[in-house]
Amino acid sequence: MQHSMQQVTLQNQMPRSATITSAAPRPAISSLKSNKHAASAIAPRQHLGDVAPRQKRGSVSATAAPNASSSGSMTLERGMEQLHEITHEPEAAINQESAAELGSSGSSKETGRGARAASSVEELGRDLNWRSEWFPAGFSKDMPEGQPMKVTLFDEDYAVVQRPASQGGPLALIDRCPHRAAALSQGVLTPGGNLQCAYHGWQFDAGGACKSIPQLPAEASLPKSTCATAFPAYEHEGVVFIKPTPLPRGQAYDFTNFDPAKEIHGVRGEDEMEGLVWSGIQFTRDFPIDYTLLLENVADPDHGMFAHQSTQFDKHAASTEHPMKVEAGRRLGRATITSSTPAVSKLGKTRKTGSQGAEEAKDAPPATITFEAPCHVNWTRRTPDGKASSYIAFWAVPTGLGRCRFMTRSAATPKGAKLGKLLMRRWLFSMFLNSFLDQDSFLVASQQKHVLAEEAQVLREQLAKEHDSKGSGDGSGSDKAVAPLRRRVFNYRAPSDALLALLGRWEDAAVPRIPNRNDALLSYDTGDGILQPLERKVVLDRWTQHTLITPESLTAHNRAAVIRNVCIALSALAAGFATAQLYWPLGVASAGLAVVAAVCNRLVAAFHYVYDEKASQKDLARIAPLTAHLQASPALHTH
Repeated sequence: MQHSMQQVTLQNQMPRSATITSAAPRPAISSLKSNKHAASAIAPRQHLGDVAPRQKRGSVSATAAPNASSSGSMTLERGMEQLHEITHEPEAAINQESAAELGSSGSSKETGRGARAASSVEELGRDLNWRSEWFPAGFSKDMPEGQPMKVTLFDEDYAVVQRPASQGGPLALIDRCPHRAAALSQGVLTPGGNLQCAYHGWQFDAGGACKSIPQLPAEASLPKSTCATAFPAYEHEGVVFIKPTPLPRGQAYDFTNFDPAKEIHGVRGEDEMEGLVWSGIQFTRDFPIDYTLLLENVADPDHGMFAHQSTQFDKHAASTEHPMKVEAGRRLGRATITSSTPAVSKLGKTRKTGSQGAEEAKDAPPATITFEAPCHVNWTRRTPDGKASSYIAFWAVPTGLGRCRFMTRSAATPKGAKLGKLLMRRWLFSMFLNSFLDQDSFLVASQQKHVLAEEAQVLREQLAKEHDSKGSGDGSGSDKAVAPLRRRVFNYRAPSDALLALLGRWEDAAVPRIPNRNDALLSYDTGDGILQPLERKVVLDRWTQHTLITPESLTAHNRAAVIRNVCIALSALAAGFATAQLYWPLGVASAGLAVVAAVCNRLVAAFHYVYDEKASQKDLARIAPLTAHLQASPALHTH
């Protein structure tokens, strides 16, 4: 999603009812027919310390390259071996004829080193302790100072409030007062920097210690049972992060010598930014789509020409002439998967093939996509001399089963960032990006019923094996072979699938360890079939997913609504006087006001659900002319 970035400052106070959380309803998983004994084998929570760290490994790589041996030929056996390495399909899923065809055509694959890479990626997934990572709660601009907000992660609610730096920065508590279980996100920030519950006035500091109970004397000694559960929170470069590791009761997190570039995934040090600076545009949207699906969508360059009718992804994609190199490794102890391809056209009309394409690719700088566990993806482009020219960062935050928070921002050269700020307002950019996201969000959501139902089936199978063997496992899969869930659902064949196949293996190992996820899968046993598909209006509801949680968009919406209503009233008044007095200038003024009202009405509508089936069909009609040049390509044959 390449785009230019800038900023606007529209002063606004978000309505109290608007919370920063995944506003969309959960999907309903049903027919999870696990017996009570099997269900009890799942640990109710994964807490800090549940995952023992493993020894770090070095970087390993897998290259999707033309399938040719050093002598220029490929044996059938080697074709089968390499195809198996990238797909790891269940038995009999691929026949020898299809393997030979893919082997000779240069489709994506992992080399011998790639086989080791895939194995290591699965271990990297098992290594991940989700509660020891920092996750973005939201952009600072969307979390007004002094206003507590609800943030959701792993189906758990947190009360997060921005405090001035003089009071210690952000504060995060579990969204439950220890007194009567009321939501602390409905409270207020006191002048002393404590979060006060709105129900009975109890106050808590950043360590969760209860600092005041108004009904008791000030000198009263309070037991630790009065403490709220606190979590580390940190603001860096306009983003508020939380770490879902409960702090010891009453003890604040010690940020002495804290280096965010080394602690928070997706954060880069100044030297790593290569002279780029963050632009002012930041975007957030909460989707009723599972974290895994959105993560894969963000890392997938091939869908751009079809779902978005755009060639802007093309230079990050791969083809048989321009293969994709995929490397898996570690960055600061976290799993990373990076794809690299020549930044040339692969499917677009300007593509070159044969020796001409090879010559073009030789001089082209690489276009890279990097996943950094657990939820960060970045796209980077470079100039011909190797300097970074753009950097787009994405987060797919796992707010809960079947829902996630999408966040993005970009970096550019100082000159480009400054120019972007002058030309683009944040609310206006949000309108464009919402339209862009609407194009494929419903498609991504349509995968959900299949993928989550399969995940539930895999969980049932694991529980059944544990029960039959009278094991004592917790269902997390930490000590078992990783189930090839995504290879059971997806069919990796295109050259760019090399990245998604490796990412899928990491997900198969890591996702079952997400706190509360297995409990959530089992809790949706409603007995009425499979996961129900989501309605278009639910998936593409911009109002609850974006507008209400983005103050600048909400302000633009409200101002446009006011201007629209005033113009309608004035237009009607002018039209009335013009008719009565036969004074034509008033008629012109009435018409002008009506035009302004119509424009403002379009702006207001853009912050709500607008991308219906008719709009979708209009966009899809653009695929044919965009891909007409591809129709001359030889057709593949299915054996």
